[in-house]
Amino acid sequence: MKTAAVRLAAKTLVAWVWLADTSQRGGSALTLMQAEDFAALVFGARVRKALAAAVGLAETVASGDLRATVAVTSRDEIGDMSAALNRMVERLRQVVTDVSTASRDV
Repeated sequence: MKTAAVRLAAKTLVAWVWLADTSQRGGSALTLMQAEDFAALVFGARVRKALAAAVGLAETVASGDLRATVAVTSRDEIGDMSAALNRMVERLRQVVTDVSTASRDV
């Protein structure tokens, strides 16, 4: 399975090669630096969005709401992180339930 970063890099490289070819034939093209900046902008926005969702989940759980989850929207490292956070909250929910049940039995 390719990561999102590898897929983005491959697409960026293909676009850059196409743009370089276009430039050689007299068209206008982005420079390599502009293509890299664009790729960093796109990938950076995706990472920022995922991290903001993870922070939002952590803040919600810290406030005591154990019903919260974060959407798993990809099958890469960011998706793995989101799924792990969801499992962590689910386990925390189970621990609270277990403690509550045990305290009633005392």
